[in-house]
Amino acid sequence: MAKKIAISGKQTVLNTVAFGAPIIGAGTTPLPDDKWYIIDAKAAASELPFEVGKVFDTYGAHGITPAVGDDVRELTLSVFCKGTVSRSGATGTIEVTDSCSGGFVQYILDGYTDLSGNVDAFLKFDSITGKLSNATLDILNRFYDIQTSDGAGAYTFTAKNDEEVLFMILLDDTATEVGQIETWCIFSAVLGGVENAAELKGAQTMNLSFNVGQLVTPSIYERTIVA
Repeated sequence: MAKKIAISGKQTVLNTVAFGAPIIGAGTTPLPDDKWYIIDAKAAASELPFEVGKVFDTYGAHGITPAVGDDVRELTLSVFCKGTVSRSGATGTIEVTDSCSGGFVQYILDGYTDLSGNVDAFLKFDSITGKLSNATLDILNRFYDIQTSDGAGAYTFTAKNDEEVLFMILLDDTATEVGQIETWCIFSAVLGGVENAAELKGAQTMNLSFNVGQLVTPSIYERTIVA
């Protein structure tokens, strides 16, 4: 009989996500297999498995065909780091103490959950060119303008990006066998703070704080590995 075990954080992989162009359903063309998608609109007679704002996958042979009125976007995952990722959730309560409470202070849930957390990672540089990695620049662009000069007279400017970041966290990257379960934590994040440190006798770090945003509804996503 299988045991219930705890695993370490080193099995966790944090992925950032890029959004593809909208795929407008026509009821004729199935979605490619082995991709991730987000649902932007859903028809009444739809094969899409979840509601608007949810992420789903076509891992394996699903043959999902978006109907007229369906609207999805493909998601492209990029591994950001195997670092320390902390998440906390707190549910709101409403006090309902009255004369019938029997001397106890009583509460009910208000239906809202506040999710927030931190990511402790490192700045990543290309070992040959010295350039910051694209994933690192994408995160830093939430706080800084990005300017470049190629030394030959070409300059580029990318203004600070205030968009949310979609995080997809694979909680156990050792689950690779057919029949095992991949477990993902999926949420969008509003990056509220960044702290970069460059210690004389330490690596250059990037510590992020975030609150959950509104691009997707947070979820734990389990999918079975197939042949």
